[in-house]
Amino acid sequence: MRYVCPNCDVRSETNNGGTMMHVCAGLSGLSAPMVPEGSDAKVEAFRREDYLGGDLAQHDGDGKAFSHLVTTHGDGHTDVVVLAPTIRVQVT
Repeated sequence: MRYVCPNCDVRSETNNGGTMMHVCAGLSGLSAPMVPEGSDAKVEAFRREDYLGGDLAQHDGDGKAFSHLVTTHGDGHTDVVVLAPTIRVQVT
């Protein structure tokens, strides 16, 4: 199956199923899903809107924190990639 990115010009081909991911130049370096070639789909990244505090969040190449990416397919079906943060704990 052939995959493309709707946000940059990366293309790939694989015999394995599942979702292809790549570091997307069009989304400032976030790891984003690719879509099957010829599909009517878009991939959008959404910024975190809450307080980061001590969270280790996913950042793009511009230093902006993101919470998730949504792939919207032509039939209205959506897939979501959650960019889950981690926290730091200091044990004394």
